[in-house]
Amino acid sequence: MYYNNPNYTQYGYPQMPRQDEQEVGLLSLSIIEPFMFYNLQGLNGSNVVVQTTQGAERGKLVEATPDHITMEVSGNYYFIRMQEVVWVMPTNYEPDHI
Repeated sequence: MYYNNPNYTQYGYPQMPRQDEQEVGLLSLSIIEPFMFYNLQGLNGSNVVVQTTQGAERGKLVEATPDHITMEVSGNYYFIRMQEVVWVMPTNYEPDHI
């Protein structure tokens, strides 16, 4: 009867969960900036300077998606979250491929 239900004791009385055993619901929220995403898609394949909260990167914008951008910097690929991007500027900077 109540044998497989962990909320009941052996006598069938409801057992209240302790404070530390209660489940915590997690909420995931992602903010999409449609104008920034739309403009970055127009810059795919272009050389850009991207200012992030951690610093600036110069390189080729490979791809723009709603949640991140992909950049090629000196032959290395960087995946930068859109939430970290402060501003983007097109440039005619040509990276050296050694």
